[in-house]
Amino acid sequence: VWFYPCGTNNTSIKKYTGIGGNGFQNYASVDSDHTCGLFNDIKFSPYSDSLYVSCASGINIAYAYDFIYNINPSNTVNMPTANVLEFEFDKENNIWALFGDTNNNPYAFAKLEGNTWTNYFDATNCPVDFSKFKGFEIDTNGVIWVLERNYLRTLSFGNNPVWLNTKELDKNAFSLFP
Repeated sequence: VWFYPCGTNNTSIKKYTGIGGNGFQNYASVDSDHTCGLFNDIKFSPYSDSLYVSCASGINIAYAYDFIYNINPSNTVNMPTANVLEFEFDKENNIWALFGDTNNNPYAFAKLEGNTWTNYFDATNCPVDFSKFKGFEIDTNGVIWVLERNYLRTLSFGNNPVWLNTKELDKNAFSLFP
């Protein structure tokens, strides 16, 4: 059983051992290449028993209490930075990650397909104000919902990704009458 305290970023992960006062102990791995110590986000894969943990060194994958792999800029293509603040799985089980700078300020997100980061979005190509970023989720249809302090942005995929709330409505396309 894995356990992690909620409510703050950069928290240590624990595992249940049955030993000690409450039976939980800080997790420490022999292989430091696949652990962060402190993490930003944690999720189980929807299609496996693997635990995914994101931190300043990328996304670390654990199976049966052992961290077995690390997703980072040295083993993927186009990864903006190793600092992954938050991540989600889409309906095809691809990872979408929010990237942060060295001060943990969010600045971009992208999708991992195979070993290549695609669909890169930052302040130059999307309406998200990353200085007001609060979080993101992906619904069962694959629509990405990005929460800012005062806005909820939506990114939908069809033939091409489109930010739904950035299109200006054609005011002459309809009329009202009694």
